[in-house]
Amino acid sequence: MKWIVIGVCIVSILVFVVDIQRKSTAASFTEGSIKPSLVRDDAARILKTYSSQDAYQRFTAIYDQFDFNIQHTVAHIFGETLFEIVGNEGISYCDSSFSFGCYHGFFTRSVSSEGLTIITALDEGCGTIVGGNQSACRHGIGHGILEYLGTDHLTEALAVCLKTTQPDPVAGCTSGVFMEYNVPLITNDQGEFIASPRSLGSDPYTPCGDVETQFKASCYFELPQWWEQVYNQDVRTIGRLCSQIPEKDYVRQCFVGYGRIVAPSAEYNPKITRSRCEEIESREGSYLCRASAAWSIALNGGGYNDARQVCEESVAGYGFSCPIDAQEKNL
Repeated sequence: MKWIVIGVCIVSILVFVVDIQRKSTAASFTEGSIKPSLVRDDAARILKTYSSQDAYQRFTAIYDQFDFNIQHTVAHIFGETLFEIVGNEGISYCDSSFSFGCYHGFFTRSVSSEGLTIITALDEGCGTIVGGNQSACRHGIGHGILEYLGTDHLTEALAVCLKTTQPDPVAGCTSGVFMEYNVPLITNDQGEFIASPRSLGSDPYTPCGDVETQFKASCYFELPQWWEQVYNQDVRTIGRLCSQIPEKDYVRQCFVGYGRIVAPSAEYNPKITRSRCEEIESREGSYLCRASAAWSIALNGGGYNDARQVCEESVAGYGFSCPIDAQEKNL
């Protein structure tokens, strides 16, 4: 009985501490506006207190009730602070939480501080990560490269990515370059990070038609995130754009890329996620969207049970399986 009472007390203390942290974190925001200095204080305090195994997890726990866009921004700030305090050894602290924001911020600050000569070392550091975050880590390198070079140097940035390991032509360094090109984060006068999508010109497929073949899959994979911004989340328009890609070999990558961003933009709500994907007029496109979104939910949202609500049965011939298949095989 004594141990039960002690256990209850410990749990109560932990809940109290987390609640206090969340309430104090509210001071970091005013009417939805981020106060970066206070977020950096949170990050610095945690990094100086906890080890690499749980520092970032403790940070994300403080912010887990906030809007997705705020989560990504504060993770970006954590990544920058991480590099300032720990240096390049901090690669192992980040994970995929908050849409890889920790990696984005870490490599942005790393590359801007040390230049492109550090890329090979950073790539090797990503290779030491245990688990499924090596590709996400290298995605962050891509962000750092393009921010360092500037968006007018897209071709040069993609060439630098060739110095990194990228087994998948869609994911990795090049996807980070294209994301940074399409929807960069800029800093306003208050020091807040603001998503600033590039302008929509006469060709919605720019720059994918002009990049080298080896980079096209990654380019088309990243376009839907930009389209969501410039077309105000008009699912049917985005679906049609994917279906009508002039280079038909990349239609699948486009729908899979859209599914990847639908889940976080829907706060990983399986019903909303599925509903959005089902607005796509193409039957294949709708399925690919659901399958990709379900993977995002399985790995970053509510797990396999929520993922099943989005994509409960794989469809042969579309080249992308629902995560429920992996669950049933205990992969």
